Order: sequence, then structure tokens, then C-alpha cells
Amino acid sequence: MFGIRCAVAVIIISCCSAGWASGAFEPAPCVFYHPVYLRRTPSLPVPAVSRFAGAVTTLPAHLDAPEVAAYDTADGNVYVVDQSGPHGALELLRVSPRGMATRVAAVPATAAYGIAYDPKTDLFYLSVDGPNESPYEFIYAVTPSGRLSVLAGGGAEYSRDGAGRNAGFYDVGGIAYDSANGLLYAVDYASVRVISTAGVVKTLPGSIGQSSGIEGLAYDARRDRLIVALVGGEEIESVSTRTGAVRTIAGRCLVFGRQSQSDCDSDELDGPGNVALFALPSAVAVDPVDGTIYVADQFNNAIRRIDASNNVTTLAGNGIEAERDGAGPAAEFNLPAQLTLDSAHGILYAIDGTPGYPQVDAGTLRSVTTRGATPPPLATPITLFEPAAPDREPLALAWQKTVPASAALSYVEATGYIGTLTRAGLSAEVADPYAGVDAFGPEGIVLGADGSQWYQDVSDGGVLVHHTKAGFAAYLVPGNRGFRQPSPNDLALAPNGDVWFVVNNTLGFITPAGRLTPIANFLKAGPTNSVSLAFVADSSLWVADGAGLLQYSRAGAHLQTLAYPANDVTQGPDGNAWFSEYGTIGTIRPNGELVLYVLPNPCAPQRPCWRGIGAITSGSDGALWFVEQGPVPAIGRLSVDGLLDEFPIPAARSNPTDITPGPDGNIWFADNGAQKLGRVTLARSGRNL
Repeated sequence: MFGIRCAVAVIIISCCSAGWASGAFEPAPCVFYHPVYLRRTPSLPVPAVSRFAGAVTTLPAHLDAPEVAAYDTADGNVYVVDQSGPHGALELLRVSPRGMATRVAAVPATAAYGIAYDPKTDLFYLSVDGPNESPYEFIYAVTPSGRLSVLAGGGAEYSRDGAGRNAGFYDVGGIAYDSANGLLYAVDYASVRVISTAGVVKTLPGSIGQSSGIEGLAYDARRDRLIVALVGGEEIESVSTRTGAVRTIAGRCLVFGRQSQSDCDSDELDGPGNVALFALPSAVAVDPVDGTIYVADQFNNAIRRIDASNNVTTLAGNGIEAERDGAGPAAEFNLPAQLTLDSAHGILYAIDGTPGYPQVDAGTLRSVTTRGATPPPLATPITLFEPAAPDREPLALAWQKTVPASAALSYVEATGYIGTLTRAGLSAEVADPYAGVDAFGPEGIVLGADGSQWYQDVSDGGVLVHHTKAGFAAYLVPGNRGFRQPSPNDLALAPNGDVWFVVNNTLGFITPAGRLTPIANFLKAGPTNSVSLAFVADSSLWVADGAGLLQYSRAGAHLQTLAYPANDVTQGPDGNAWFSEYGTIGTIRPNGELVLYVLPNPCAPQRPCWRGIGAITSGSDGALWFVEQGPVPAIGRLSVDGLLDEFPIPAARSNPTDITPGPDGNIWFADNGAQKLGRVTLARSGRNL
């Protein structure tokens, strides 16, 4: 899974004038393109075998754009509605457990939202949009041989109770069947509708909350209740079939860490139901024997499990958006959207791949075992940790070995908090008092010589904040902030203990006593990209602003400028300035030579794409470590002789933003997208050289 193919970059040398004139821009210096060698990281993938719970296997059935699926307990097949007919028309397909697909019938509809099976009558029920762009929605009854008839719907474009075609649906979604009582249930916008086998439609009292029309629904026979995957609210709810009473089983709607009712952020967190977090849970299935609830957690690329005590765990999937068979955390999903359960054999069937998303070429049907031993952990040197509170967007973190008092890392969260992180991954946070009413505050952070925290707060015009045991002190920096991307490394500790910063587009420094000195000649027009600062071995300061590299003396004198679009800068293992560009790592040698390591295209030969290299740092192993925000977010390692290793981050929506060595000798990073803090254990990376 985490292996890297081997490749070699061609070495090119382009010589021009050597060196830069002090204080003035000169033509480009000698540029050396260093060869880069990608090397394979050994890993032993875990086979998807039945002895593990959460073992995932992709069935070979050819599907174009599968929409819904149901398991037939009578014949042991899965029935799938797929856009495999002429010109993308819907068809009902029968798929065997080995993945052999046969056509059953055409489905006269433009979209299908739910399917349910009645084992007593051997009938399927489909909730669909009407054919030929009809404004009406229907419930179809379908025999296994493919004969279709309208059970209910078509009488109105809104929710209307009634019988057969006189009834109306407004925004029909998932459906579920109660075979004991012969009742069909359907999600219809904020309501649950009850349909008899004779087609009589009634509305349950109560509201499940605003629906998106694709909510998953399942019937829990053990407790005579409905289970709803509320896509719009990131929650799993239960609905009483008798009273319509709604109760949240698991999940929460958070917006920047605060409870909300709508516009929920996408998050992932296992734990008790009132703590757990989901990201677009789009389908549910209930085991009639033990009552376990299974959830297709679409935007987390995972199958989650809720036990009888409402505890949430991840059954399969590690968050990476791909399709890879494996057991538990070794498996990967590509936006799983639908579920159906074969309880007798302990197998879930999941439709993986959601039509309408550009990264999804076609859907697949995948089986997931629900019984067996706990699968082994993922073979990766990366360990992810939850911050003290979820959904606060960790952005930057810092630690310096030159600071004796720094036994832990410090980090900031873009939604208004700063924290500390121990070697064991335990964190504690306090609110940023200067975050403002929008709760959007800190970006860069650095530790002072005494171990205290300095950070930039971008709210209310931008201030530099000093946090000590005595409290907070803010310093207003003159200048015009303008527009700039969040900058995790816009502060740096100077060798003499001063803290240098870029605040409000002003470069300056502040002494430990609080005396602030702005440097007026920096970026008068204002940068549009992020800004990074780093001191190197000769005590000079390098600044990368996305458009150029600038060098300053420790006293603030501008020494030279290189027009190279660098994103981040750091002191390298050799004491020189090293920097990152989206697809390149570079260094500036004392004689003025510019050495570039151009990393191979990660998508070649299929298509070009960017790596998105951002923050960069030096590790205790004498190599450069950096974050990649490209199509497969990863932590990268580049040795000074050009050996490249990459470690994909096993998390959904990963977007690593900052990286630093830690007090334990390992590499630590902040992941703003996955909302995690991470560690790369060097001994497990195989590159602790």
C-alpha cells in the first residue's frame, strides 16, 4: 500500500553568472538539477480473507453507475439498479456472490434512491424519480423476473397521503421494509412515509430534519424502529414506527467545533455515539440478529459500525480515497454510497464510487465481512492523533531543539485555539482571546527562547501575540495585511532570542521584552501567497513569499533577492537555506549556486498533476521532510543525495499544512483537512539513517 515505484530524474546543468550582488537582484545564478531517485518502501499488504472482520473484496461485476442495491435472501444474489442500459438508462441487475451480473429488467426512471426486499412475497421495492423527466416520484414493486408496477406515487409533486397513484412524494429517498408487518417505509424530505403492500401511503408524525433526498434508511426488527442516515446533519437517527419520535443514536453537526443544525463540517471520530463524528453518512444496514448498525460513511471513505451501546468504530477503510482490497484499515474506499447486508453469511455489500463526482470513473460492488478476528494495524510509520477538541482546524505546529524549556510541541488551530502536544500525542488547548467574533485567528506559531509561545492572530487587523504562564500580550504591527493565504511558518526565532515575523505585510522583529521593530522595505505591494521565514547557519534570515526568496541580515538589512516561486523555507541539514515549490525542493549554496530537486510527476504516465509541496523542515535523520497536498496527500522525505520516500496519510480529506521535528526525534505534522495531528516514527519509516 505504501510502496513507491522506482524512477530516476535526468540530471541537467545550466550555468550562468555565479553569485548575487549585495542588495540587488542579479541574473539567475548557476542552477543545478539534482537527480531524484524514488525508492520502494517495503510493506506487506494484508489479504482480504474471511478470518478478519472488515475484509474487503471487489467483485468483478461490470457496473457503470450503480445507484442502489439490495440482498435477496431467497436466491443469495444482490440486485443493483445501474445506469448500464442504452444511453445510460436504468437497469435492474442480478449480481451473484462471485460477481457475475445479468440483466433483469429496464427501470423506467431517471434516478433511483432506494431499494428494499420483501422475503415473504419475493418482491423488490424501488423509490425513483419518474421516467422522461417526469416531475413525479414513485414507489415501484418489482418481481425477481423483472415485472414492474407502480405501488404508490405520481398523484402530486408534494407529500400527499393517499392510495396508489393518488399519493404524492416530494423528495423521496431511502426505503426499508418491515416484513413482519408488511409495511414499507420511505424517507420523504423531513418526513417518514408508511406504505402498505396495497399502496396506501400515510405520514408518520414528527420530523427527521431537513433531508437531501438521498438519506439511507433501514428497519431494525429487534427494536421495531427505523434507522436513518441523515446526510444533511451528519447523524444516525432512530425513528419510532409507532409514534414517529426521533432520537439521535450517533453523530453530531459541528461548525468550527460548535454545535449547529446545518452546514455541518465533515469530520471523522470513533467513540460513544454522542462523541462520534461522520462525514456524509449515506446508507445504513441493520443486522436483524444482534442489531448492529453499519454505516456507509461516504466522505470518510469508510464503513463504520455502531454496536448495541451506540459505540462507533470503523470496520473497514483508512480514509484514503481509492479502491484497494484489504482487511480493516488496509482497505480503501472511493466514496461508498450504498449498503445491503447478507446477515446469514456475515457479508455487507457496498456500492463504491458515487456517480457525479469527477474522480469516480465507474462504480463497483464490494463485499465486506462483518465477522472474524480483528485485522492487524496498517503498515505505515504514520500515527494520527485527535486534538483536544474536534473540528478546530489545526494549522501550524512548532518545536525547537535549541529551546531547553520545550519538552512538548505547540500548535495553533485556525478557528481560535492554541495548544500543546506531548510526545504521546496528548493535547491541551486554550482559547485565543484575540480570535474575534468570527473565531478565526491564529496561523503561524514559534517558541521563544524561554519556551513561551508566539503566534500571529489574523483577526481584527492582525496582531502578534505572546503567550506565557502569566497570560497573553498582544502587539499591534503597523501596515496593511491585505489578502494572503494562511501561513504556518510566518514567524522565526533568531539566534539572539528575538522573534521575527511577517504581520500585516510588514517584516519585523520583537525582543523578548516586547520591543517591536518593523522593517519598512518588505513587500510594499503586499504578498498574495503564504510567507515563510527561517534563519540559517550564518544567522541570516531567508523569506519565501510564493514569488521570490529574499535574504536579510540579522539586523534587518536586505541582502539579496532571488526570483524563484518558493512556498516554504527552512535551515537544511547542511546549515544552508532549503525551500519548497509545488513540485520541487531546492537549496541555495553559499557560493550562490541554486540546486533543484525536481520530483517526478506523481500521476505519470496517466496524467500530469501537482504534488503540492508546502511546509518543509530538517529531520534528526539528516534529511529534508515536507508535506504534500496533491492528489495523494503524503509526508515526503528527501535525502541530500536525492533519495525520495513518500508516506501517504491514512485519513479522509487530508491536507497537511505544517511539519516539524519533535522532542522525541520523530517528525510531527498538522493536518488541517483531516483535522488531526500526526507523527512519523523514523524507526518505522525504514529511513532512520
